[in-house]
Amino acid sequence: MATARRMIDALAPLALLVALAGCLTSCAASVTAASSTATPTATAIPPTATRALPTATILAGSQWIPLASTSPADLVAAARDTLPRTFEGGDSFDITAASPAGTPAVVWELRNSEFSQSTDLIVVPFQQGGGYVDVMLALNSTHTGFRPAEEFAGGVLPHGEIWKYTSAQAISALSAQRHVAKAAGFVPILVYWTVNFSDVQSGAVTWDVSSLGPKNPVWMLRGANGVYYILANNERIYALSEMPLHTLPPTGY
Repeated sequence: MATARRMIDALAPLALLVALAGCLTSCAASVTAASSTATPTATAIPPTATRALPTATILAGSQWIPLASTSPADLVAAARDTLPRTFEGGDSFDITAASPAGTPAVVWELRNSEFSQSTDLIVVPFQQGGGYVDVMLALNSTHTGFRPAEEFAGGVLPHGEIWKYTSAQAISALSAQRHVAKAAGFVPILVYWTVNFSDVQSGAVTWDVSSLGPKNPVWMLRGANGVYYILANNERIYALSEMPLHTLPPTGY
């Protein structure tokens, strides 16, 4: 584990050149049928033996660490292999590779005219005191490698989950609000949206919805009509075409 930590310390954290359109005023919308479904209680994933970081398979000059799979267990194991680390912003959190984890997730980045190349993330909440700290790892384009990104305190919802609504609630909201069924065979994915905060401050980008950052992502669906939608954290369904900056699905969708 000491060797793994030295490798991680040698990796330069990914500089996410993003500022999220968070804490914007939520739209005044009635609660749809989608919000009536109770959110299931997630089971915390206890600490297990951490994987030794493979070295032979890391390409020369590459900072990507191989990811066994995107299964919950492997996502948590990848995050554990980066701990402990110094947190951005001067905060200190007492979490280590032995800390229990909540529900991990892969969060895809929506593309737009300002951020055309997506940076998909692994987000793993770790228990700390009475709450959680979200550890974030950047994924390569094939989701076969990762590297440390950022960590944020708080933001996680009860039971160690980072999403406000379930995917079933998103499907129900799409039907109730837009009278559109989910496309057959499409599996909803968690997404986040990136925008320069200076554009929000200046009014160049105006979109009155709640935050869509990686620590509070939303579900993206493809409707049977071929249109992509999200269930935002203000309980409303939006088509991606209704978002600013010519927003598009993540790379590969």
